[in-house]
Formats: sequence, C-alpha cells, structure tokens
Amino acid sequence: MTWTNGQYEPKQQRAEEKKEKLLQAAMELFGDKGFHGTGAKEIAAHAGVSVGTFYRYFRDKKVLFMALLERKEAFMRESILGFGESLRAQQAGPAEIIKGILEFSIDAHKKMSAFHREVSAMELSDPEVGEYGRQREERIKAWILGFIEPMQDQLRCKDLEAAVELLFWNVEEVSHRIMYQDTELEEERLTKAL
Repeated sequence: MTWTNGQYEPKQQRAEEKKEKLLQAAMELFGDKGFHGTGAKEIAAHAGVSVGTFYRYFRDKKVLFMALLERKEAFMRESILGFGESLRAQQAGPAEIIKGILEFSIDAHKKMSAFHREVSAMELSDPEVGEYGRQREERIKAWILGFIEPMQDQLRCKDLEAAVELLFWNVEEVSHRIMYQDTELEEERLTKAL
C-alpha cells in the first residue's frame, strides 16, 4: 500500500477496479454537476462503493480531481502524439500530420467535453488547478516541439518555438470554439484552414 500525492496506489486488481470506478464516477459527476456541486458521498455512491472506500483511495475530492487532470493529460499526450507518430510512420507530410492531430484532438475533447468544461472553470477559480494547467501547457508545448523538430527541414518556419506556441494556442482555441461555442463555419472547414 503506497500513498502518492494524497492518493492510495492499490496493488491488487480488485482494489484497482474500485479506484477506477471512483475516477470514472467523479469525471461524470464533475462534468454534470461541477466540482463544487459534487461531494465525496455522491461520488462513492455513483461508483457503487462506500464513502470509506473513497477515503481509502483519495484524501479528498480535490486530490481526486487532480488525479483526473493527470490522467487526462497522460491520455491526451499518449493518444494524440501516438496518433501523430503513426501518421509520420506512414510518411504523411507535416500539414497532413498537423491536420490529423487537430482532428484527433477535437475528437478527444468531444469524448470528455463536460469534464473539460469544468477543468476550464476550475483553472480560472482555483490557484492550484490554474498552476497545474499552466504547467501542463508548457509540457504539451515541449512535447509538440520534440515532435516537430525532426520535420524542421520540411517546414517553412525556422522559429519552431514560436510556431509551437502559435500552433498550441490556435489548436486550443479552435477546439474550444468547435466544442463550446456556436460558430457559423463547420468543423471541417476550420480544421482544414488551420
């Protein structure tokens, strides 16, 4: 039994399944009712476990929320960059790869849209979540830079760091615009133009 950052890391499969149920229940409830509108008892009930089990794995719902952020970041990094690597292995050009990553990113946002909305709200209202969000953005930009550096000779841009910054913010804005706001342009047209 090990504790890391206020959460219990289970060793047995059954224990891991309970923790997974808590994480899934929390993601759904935080997305539906918001962080402040959701309590530990409700998360436990939704997961089909006791409140004691909740506290066995997580010190409080904030630790659980932060665990979900880490999980979401790992999923996005592994799936999106993995997808980009598969396109590169197929010898796709930089424009095709970026378009594919953008489409994949928007699809990933759609799968977690309600929770993603709550994360955005929490980043503005909670200093710890906001700081995590800023650090996550820096890590994502570093991953993108590492991903496109091998293609530098195929790109027209020589300042890759500035290009990554612009690419990151444009992908974020377009993804959020498509996901959360009305736009007169279709998703396909926006992603193609970007």
